[in-house]
Amino acid sequence: MNIQYLGFDQDLKCRRYSFRVIETLKPDREFQLSVENQAVAACKFKFQDIPDLCFSKLKRELAAEDSEAVPLRSSVTETELTQYIAEHYPSKQKRT
Repeated sequence: MNIQYLGFDQDLKCRRYSFRVIETLKPDREFQLSVENQAVAACKFKFQDIPDLCFSKLKRELAAEDSEAVPLRSSVTETELTQYIAEHYPSKQKRT
């Protein structure tokens, strides 16, 4: 399986990140993951990290895919943004 990042488009409410999934013996599929601007601002999330978050989420969902197909359109929640920050930017422990 090959996942290609196609880019994003933006409006006043959200950014939509597009990906193409290429698999052997299956037709290509295009997925779109949206992230609300308000959630990004509330979490103080870095815009440059959103494609990585979306890619990771899509990859996880495709790996767990069974008879029920992954939806072509989905959104990233504020909880997922917060979890990504905790995993990639751990808080510094204070020295005593």
